[in-house]
Amino acid sequence: GKRSVVGFCATTNKSFTKYYSTVKFQSVGQEIVDELSSCLDSALENWKAINGSYPMNVMVYRDGVGEGQFLQVFQYEVPQMMEVL
Repeated sequence: GKRSVVGFCATTNKSFTKYYSTVKFQSVGQEIVDELSSCLDSALENWKAINGSYPMNVMVYRDGVGEGQFLQVFQYEVPQMMEVL
């Protein structure tokens, strides 16, 4: 099988017209993201480099998991983001 691909993007301006993006590769069939903290940290540093400070708010949209995986996402991915924020 083919490895799972994580696509991550984040806006870099207040009008949501420019974006930072990165791609991570994971094990075959893996939908829960292992490197989310790295993705978010890079996006926040990119925002700061462009805008001079970190954003006041962060909004996350998560796609690609089924309803039965919401708890896994909450228990595994949310803590990764919180350690960066």
